[in-house]
Amino acid sequence: MSPAWPPERSYNGIVTYVARLTEPLRATGIEVNVVAQIVEPDQREAARAAGVALTVDEPDTPAHYVANRLLRRVDPGAADATHTAWQLGRALRRLHRRSPLDVYETEEAFGHGRLVRRHLDAKQIIRLHGPWFLCVPALGFDRNTLENVKRIEWEGEAIRAADVISSPCRFALDEVRRRYEVSLPNARVIPNAMPLSDRTWSREEAKPQSILFVGRFDRLKGADTLIEAFGRLHATHPEARLTFVGPDRGLPDGTGVEAFLDRTLTREARANVTQLGLQTADQIRELRPTHAVTVVASRYETFPMTVLEAMAAASPLLGSRAGGIPEVLDWAPELIFAPGDAEELAAKLRWLLDAPETAAALGARSREICKERYSPEAVARATAALYRDTSGRS
Repeated sequence: MSPAWPPERSYNGIVTYVARLTEPLRATGIEVNVVAQIVEPDQREAARAAGVALTVDEPDTPAHYVANRLLRRVDPGAADATHTAWQLGRALRRLHRRSPLDVYETEEAFGHGRLVRRHLDAKQIIRLHGPWFLCVPALGFDRNTLENVKRIEWEGEAIRAADVISSPCRFALDEVRRRYEVSLPNARVIPNAMPLSDRTWSREEAKPQSILFVGRFDRLKGADTLIEAFGRLHATHPEARLTFVGPDRGLPDGTGVEAFLDRTLTREARANVTQLGLQTADQIRELRPTHAVTVVASRYETFPMTVLEAMAAASPLLGSRAGGIPEVLDWAPELIFAPGDAEELAAKLRWLLDAPETAAALGARSREICKERYSPEAVARATAALYRDTSGRS
């Protein structure tokens, strides 16, 4: 199941995960179907032609319409979750009638899987893309609001009921076991895939003292930490420049990126920040080789695709000690800093910007690690083995 389609129109790591595995999985001999939740109207015919099943093709029955309207008056959050699960279940059942499914994989979000499995006779795998109980504190939200409590409970119910749990990192799997007090004996850790970039970093092309950030401006992605660190860095490196790529979602107190930059940086440092907003994958691919270092400052990541994208391009990078990031950067712990620690990040930036030969060597090594661990073919083989073991079919 993919939250949206097509991949090139969707800024979502789960969509990227699905897209990168679909063809390599088919190459292993598995028949793969993709069910997409959100597809823009002008893309729907192309998606159907590509064999993607759409939940929007499942119209509400009169009974479901009435039930949904009544539930929405009482609990809008539950109504949304139930409606999405109903659409997903209908699309899967349609596929199942056409060609019986052995196994289906869905994310843990909102516990959709707990409702879907009641109506489908196939083995269920839940993939841990971002358990909400881990994301809420990183976002700066109150975990104890009714909406968040319910979502966390629903996800726990789905995880307990699934046949198998798959996780891209050990950290998320261990935290889920502790939070929901489940052993999950059949769980497996399988990373996400990352093909090598054909646009690689080089010292000659990278602009000295230039820093790239790719991600939302919100508390979870840690852009505020990087901006504070950049202010400290600018005091000793006045030529340093920061390029910010991503949408402005704001901090929990409502502060947007412009206001945060103005109140955090001096006028001189503020002048060295460039905001590009949303960029396509191709545009970001062109940006990486022109920057001396990429920073991933997240307060939580189940699996850091932005880290892998930098590694695939041999771009020097720094990453926070959050979620699955240390597992990806276990080969170079000197590249890791404490999440939310602007002072440590500033010190790491000074070190890496002042040591271009070291940065280049670390970037080259990161590309080798990416090829060894995260190639789509290798990840597809591990995923295919999980599917076969879960379904009981060789």
